[in-house]
Parts: sequence; structure tokens; C-alpha cells
Amino acid sequence: MKKCYHCGTSWEGFGAQPRERERCSVCRRHFHCCVNCHHLDTTLRSACRLKHTAYVGNRETLNYCEEFKMLDSNLRASEDRVSLAKSRWEQLF
Repeated sequence: MKKCYHCGTSWEGFGAQPRERERCSVCRRHFHCCVNCHHLDTTLRSACRLKHTAYVGNRETLNYCEEFKMLDSNLRASEDRVSLAKSRWEQLF
């Protein structure tokens, strides 16, 4: 499910991704920002899984990253399960 990072309101837009300046209907925050992106990983120094993206200072504000992919909580959960299973499998050997 794709939703706002701040208030959790579901994104009801058209297509696969929100438009660059599209905002949440409840809290008016931008959907197209780093904290709402699938590639965000706060454990990394750059906080982005993609190495060739430009640094963004405030991750909660609008940005124009061409690699933006809106976070889907169901997809992220399944990826986390697969990652955990792989790491446990590798620990066995």
C-alpha cells in the first residue's frame, strides 16, 4: 500500500507514481520526497540505496530525483522477509 510517510493517508492517485508536486490531501506534505521513497535506507551514509543519486539535505521536502519510487509497505515487508531469510541461510553454512 502506498501512503503518506507523515500521516499514513493512502495515496489515491493515478499511475504507478505520484506526480512531482503532488501533495497529501490531509497533511499537505509532498509525496515525492526521500522519506517516501523505496530506495531510502537510513543505515547508509548517503541514506539512499542507489549510489549515483545526488545528495538531498532535507529528506522530507520535495525533490526532483528521477530514480524516485514511492514506498509500497507491502513490497518493503516482503523484501525484508526475503533479506532476513537469505541472511539466516548464509549463517547456516
